[in-house]
Amino acid sequence: YFLTFNKENVDTTLLEQLYSEQTLNVRVKYPAGWKFIDQNNKGKLDGVTFWASAGNYNSPPYIHLEVKEKYLFSENRYQYSNEVNDFTVYYNEPEELSGQVSQEVYCRTESENDFSIKLIIRGKEQFKSFQPRFFGMIKSFKFGKTLF
Repeated sequence: YFLTFNKENVDTTLLEQLYSEQTLNVRVKYPAGWKFIDQNNKGKLDGVTFWASAGNYNSPPYIHLEVKEKYLFSENRYQYSNEVNDFTVYYNEPEELSGQVSQEVYCRTESENDFSIKLIIRGKEQFKSFQPRFFGMIKSFKFGKTLF
């Protein structure tokens, strides 16, 4: 049930809302009807959690984006990697624990911060149906300085 991160497996069609914040200039599109709460540490973004408020899932999925310390990164912890936008994604196959399926994608950047984006959802079938949209969110992810 595992998809690899490539352009054929990315779905951005239902990502109609835009999250943006000023301290790290983070921007990411997320599904219509979802909510979010962001966490700040000393006036700077530490993480943000997105979740489905209603929908086609009996237990709503949620996605957590977290700012990571660059020195903690270890490439050998990951099986797969791909170039996306201005960063490299590193990831493993999804993990299942007590009926919940999760997948974390580590975004290695050339800036002062790295990021991880993690999907957690109940059930393999629901994970399978949502994974392309999760990849779409990662593809829409932007950070740092911009001229636009």
